[in-house]
Amino acid sequence: MMIKNIELWEHALALLNDEVYLDLVRNFLGKVPTPFHKPLLNKRMTNLFSSEEFIERIEQSLSPIDRKILTSAFLLESPTQNELCSLFEKEVD
Repeated sequence: MMIKNIELWEHALALLNDEVYLDLVRNFLGKVPTPFHKPLLNKRMTNLFSSEEFIERIEQSLSPIDRKILTSAFLLESPTQNELCSLFEKEVD
């Protein structure tokens, strides 16, 4: 990840409430020891999401409609959920 992307990523993690944050961390890193050290967990999450192997696994798991939705979100630069839904209302239930 580029430095700016890492800063945005870490900022996004900081905005999550602890319950959501811990669920996310558990889903990707496994059991979280308590008390937890958020900066260390953020570093581990950043390393995971930065690895080429992880990115390739995520890309391989995307369906064709996932790819269309993500591409549209990227090209439209932060569209709302309603805007994305209106684009695909005839393709997806």
